[in-house]
Amino acid sequence: MIAKQLYYGEYNWYGEVHKLWTHAKSQAGAHRQFMSRLAMLLKITGYSVRCYYSKDKDNFKVTIKEE
Repeated sequence: MIAKQLYYGEYNWYGEVHKLWTHAKSQAGAHRQFMSRLAMLLKITGYSVRCYYSKDKDNFKVTIKEE
């Protein structure tokens, strides 16, 4: 069983930086949780958030908190 780790994410939404924390089993899982949370915070669709944070752009960073 994989333990959940603490992740920190910084997401630049058109110049507005959102700083988020979450627990997840992987960095990809944390990224999905952050995008879902951003969609709720910004009151937009998850699809819009996923399109904006596509892999070919450098507008977000997800890091693991060292224990």
